[in-house]
Amino acid sequence: MSGWESPISVSTVGDSIVSTEGDLVVAKNLGQASAKTVNGVTFSGVVSDGDFPTGVFLSTFYADGGVGVDFEAMMQSFSYGSGTRTITLSGLISGREYLLQVFDSDDRAAYGPRTVQHYLAGYTSAATAHNTSFSAICRFVATDVSTPFSMVNSIGDVSCNGYQLRLLPLSGNPTTNLQNNLQSMRFGL
Repeated sequence: MSGWESPISVSTVGDSIVSTEGDLVVAKNLGQASAKTVNGVTFSGVVSDGDFPTGVFLSTFYADGGVGVDFEAMMQSFSYGSGTRTITLSGLISGREYLLQVFDSDDRAAYGPRTVQHYLAGYTSAATAHNTSFSAICRFVATDVSTPFSMVNSIGDVSCNGYQLRLLPLSGNPTTNLQNNLQSMRFGL
């Protein structure tokens, strides 16, 4: 089913919150240049991405515990900017289903109450308290080779710790599956 799922607390689930469903397309650890591996998924380190211009590492941004060393470092680094921030997800196969998983953390109680919302492929997430550490997942069917993913905070800057995009397995009609597989091979994916 397409759309945003309810956000899940990172510290409640731990490293296994990182999805391994389907095939990894891209995974990025925002805010620092070093790669981090969590639950078998390697997140490449990038200081900034898309419309998130500034990268930072602050230990106060994730204080919940309950995760491994690499995941904790990922939740303490982030890229941010004011207003609505957008990242373009590219290399998509039109008609195929994807999973976008976003990680967001800001445990600084002094900066609340705030909420963050995510926008992707016509789906809007529920407003989530931004003084918590959470993962949000959106399942969507690509309608083009790229699509924008945006985040907005109710007050002040919006930040993102990292994200991953996964291509989900085909299901349903074997003829459609064959056509999609041929299209994938033609584009080298």
